[in-house]
Amino acid sequence: GKLTVITGPVLRKDDERIPSGVPVPKRFFKLVIDETPPRKSRAFLLLQTDLPGTFLARETSPRALEEAT
Repeated sequence: GKLTVITGPVLRKDDERIPSGVPVPKRFFKLVIDETPPRKSRAFLLLQTDLPGTFLARETSPRALEEAT
């Protein structure tokens, strides 16, 4: 089968910026899509400060991920 993983920042207007003006996001997302029929997906909204092992506690719905990004 085929597995696709998409990762990216969740940018917000209140994110801190480095001196060059580039934002440093507080949150990021991962979307895991199993392309093998029937197609399935899992979504995660994570904080930069999350400790190892908290990944599964940050699972959310793909719809909530879409709204956050």
